[in-house]
Amino acid sequence: FLVTDRLPSKKVQATLRGHVVVDLDSENLLGVAEAAQRLCGRDVPDGVVALTEKSVPAAAAVRHAFGLAGTDVETARALHDKVEMKRLISGAGIACADWVVIDQKTSAEAVVRRLGLPVVIKPRSSSGGRGTLLAKDVATVRQTMQPGWIAEQFIDGREMSIEAFTVRGRVLLRSPTEYFVPRWASIMPAPMSGEDWAEVSAFHDRVLRALGVERSITHLEIFRTARGLVFVEIGGRPPGGYLMDLMQLVYGFDPWEAVLGLEMGEFPTLMTKAKTTAGGWVLHP
Repeated sequence: FLVTDRLPSKKVQATLRGHVVVDLDSENLLGVAEAAQRLCGRDVPDGVVALTEKSVPAAAAVRHAFGLAGTDVETARALHDKVEMKRLISGAGIACADWVVIDQKTSAEAVVRRLGLPVVIKPRSSSGGRGTLLAKDVATVRQTMQPGWIAEQFIDGREMSIEAFTVRGRVLLRSPTEYFVPRWASIMPAPMSGEDWAEVSAFHDRVLRALGVERSITHLEIFRTARGLVFVEIGGRPPGGYLMDLMQLVYGFDPWEAVLGLEMGEFPTLMTKAKTTAGGWVLHP
């Protein structure tokens, strides 16, 4: 069964038991869950998988409606809402870029006084850098600010990500990805010393504990700076940028199958030692 925010093609529909189109951006998670229950009828799904950023809270609500284990609604919100996410991370004493929540009364001058220049302007909930802008002067900050978005301190460092499978609080696989060219080119696994990897792994564990992640595939983005590691954001869904393809090339297992198994309460069998190095370069139109 597919719960989606856009009508699937006839080819996709032919592979489904059924589908329903809902507004995944809506705060009405109960309505999404009820639509899923009507769709499934008497069938109870074995698991609920969120495949996109916007579907993470909705999937948690559907999971709850069917009485299934997995990421709960509170944790899903923290994995989706960058403001709640940053509050929990900062509250746990984890280094995090300072931020300002933009509303109707927020002035560009106040944002720059607090965060400096350049400053990052981004939607409160998005993925893959969608909508993210780098403002280098007060005038650009003023032009790009939107109520409900956030302004974020610019961090000077090397950005990377950690892709991980976690079951019952135990990390089964932790894979580092180097952003060779941020947003466009990635290398997996990221080259680093054993000491650096131990530091990154410990940082990753602290983030999962702070957000209460017990069972999920996660995509954590961090900066490695001269002053140490800095949290950027984390998603509770499969990563984009073809990183799932790289994972299959590097480790030799099907990560999509592993995600399905994980959401069905299984301990998927994962290869944790990299067999090779793989890279991807996204060519945008």
